[in-house]
Amino acid sequence: MAIKEYILSNPQLKRTVYNLIVSPMKARPRWYIRVLNYLYFFTKRKGYVYRSTRLDIVPFNSFSLGKKSVIESWSVINNQNGSVTIGHGSRVGLRNTIMGPCSIGNDCQLAQNVVVVGFEHIIDNPDKPVTEQGEEKKTIVIDDNTIIGANSVLLNGTHIGKHCFIGAGSIVTKDVPDYCIAVGNPARIIKRYNFTTNKWESFK
Repeated sequence: MAIKEYILSNPQLKRTVYNLIVSPMKARPRWYIRVLNYLYFFTKRKGYVYRSTRLDIVPFNSFSLGKKSVIESWSVINNQNGSVTIGHGSRVGLRNTIMGPCSIGNDCQLAQNVVVVGFEHIIDNPDKPVTEQGEEKKTIVIDDNTIIGANSVLLNGTHIGKHCFIGAGSIVTKDVPDYCIAVGNPARIIKRYNFTTNKWESFK
């Protein structure tokens, strides 16, 4: 049995190891994990990450950044609940919060203050603190060449197709197919590209 599988199969050991990696009070990797992340990531990365970015990266989930991709200042990248993958030529804008599990494709543009969170808290037991009930994790997927407008929120499990445009301030709660424009709270599709007429047309 692999070491990771052995740790995951033993709840007490899993908790001990997790607490060695992540501070329970601060809810972020301990300083020595962050130092190791920077030593490794900033020598191996293919894109660019501004120094003010908060990288809450743990070793038990993956984080990858493609060539010519940029993560701008004051953003947060967190893979504690699932892997975070960002493709080639994509840009994560100012003050974005990206929390896995999520996958962002190639040539995507996320504007300012976008929130992408691939999990939600379980609240089934009213007699138990929410923080002790765990999370439901569902990967968020953003396909290639998609733009997410400023101040938008993507909820866990949503899939946005390729070459889509999500209007500023939208709350995405459902999947958006390829070549669509969606806006609002909750986001709804208002236009879809018609390859027969070569135009964006109203969606009914």
